[in-house]
Amino acid sequence: MSDEKALLAIWEHPHDDTVRLIYADWLQENGRPARAEFIRLQCDRARLTSWDDRSRELDAAVTVLNNRHWETWGASIPQRYRGGFDRGFPFGRMRASGQRFARADPALISLAVLWRLSSTQLTRGWTKAVESSNFVRVAEIDASGTAFTASRVQRVADSQNAYHLKRVQFQFCGLNDRAGIAFMQSPHLRYLDVLGLGANKLTDATVTAMKGACFAATLRVLQLGGNQIGSDGARTLASGAFANLVELDLSGCELGDTGIRELTRGSGLPRLRYLGLRYVGMSDVGLADLVGWSGLAGVKSLDLSGNSITPASVTPLLDSPHLAGVRRCQIDLSETPLETNPRIRAVLREQFHHVVFDPRIRD
Repeated sequence: MSDEKALLAIWEHPHDDTVRLIYADWLQENGRPARAEFIRLQCDRARLTSWDDRSRELDAAVTVLNNRHWETWGASIPQRYRGGFDRGFPFGRMRASGQRFARADPALISLAVLWRLSSTQLTRGWTKAVESSNFVRVAEIDASGTAFTASRVQRVADSQNAYHLKRVQFQFCGLNDRAGIAFMQSPHLRYLDVLGLGANKLTDATVTAMKGACFAATLRVLQLGGNQIGSDGARTLASGAFANLVELDLSGCELGDTGIRELTRGSGLPRLRYLGLRYVGMSDVGLADLVGWSGLAGVKSLDLSGNSITPASVTPLLDSPHLAGVRRCQIDLSETPLETNPRIRAVLREQFHHVVFDPRIRD
């Protein structure tokens, strides 16, 4: 395969690492081993999460090559539009309104395999942006903090141009279930693996709709904190429909002990590495269900702060065989006499490599 044909294949199949690795082989054979190694390293890293043991090693190797060659390898894109590298190739980044992105020169957009689009003015001209041929190259959207209405979400859900989306952030947008359900029903989002929906007005109905989404089985990161999600939503999340989830944040949701019990039934989240349960109304009763859950076996980071957990729960927390892999635990203990704090904290620190306590409680 020639250089030109290999690059064309990458632009036509941006999510397929095979064609990128074929191009890396071509580079190796044609005297460009550093560039070939960079592509291979980033492709390997993209398959992992930050919780995998090899991720730091790969990140370090990538950083060395990036520091040496980023100006040369990223020169194809004007500096103001450079967003780093994605699996060995420059990643485009544009902070613009939807209207401006729609009007961008297609020749500029074609310089990067994929693009990240973000702006507090993203909603201006949004329909034109989604309908433009430029949108086909968009892999990431960050519309957090904008008035991203249900009709705008519907535009994304209905558009075939959204086919390459991998990461979407719709946090603090005021989205309701109409918007959430419309997004989940899209047939075009099969590559989506990061979804941020925190601090909206979503309920269990959106989570139920998500179970049938075309991306449910491949989604890796799901941020739902600050929504009106309760025990029914927790039951859906534990159903096995989201078996690829690595990070799940439910902080600030209305789970209570009943929701924790539903979440911890069965083994529907086998790949989970981070679980955020801050301020979910959990007491010692809910914690007992949580620490007895085999689904915590792979978890590396656990956030339990802001709940009604008492010192009585420290022993079952420490004795749980499912928490052996936890390296970071955030927790605060209610009704804890100040004189017992140092002792309890010392025990927790001995068990977990890194413990963060509620800053309102002093040693």
